[in-house]
Amino acid sequence: MNTKLFGTDGIRARAGEFPLNSHAVVAIGQAIGEKLGGKILVGQDTRMSSPWIFDLLRQGLSKTSATKKLRPGWASP
Repeated sequence: MNTKLFGTDGIRARAGEFPLNSHAVVAIGQAIGEKLGGKILVGQDTRMSSPWIFDLLRQGLSKTSATKKLRPGWASP
């Protein structure tokens, strides 16, 4: 299956539904860490689902050697 996740405005979906379900978000975090490596800054916006998504991305990034800068409450660019 070849599913395009990123559109012109990033990943769009309802939190909890693919591609923003827990398994997919952890996998996305891991893929970002493996592909980009180095230093990665993760912020979040004010939506109620942001802390949940933030934590799942952190879990995925933690499976890589990337250096994480996690800033809860900081808006993402």
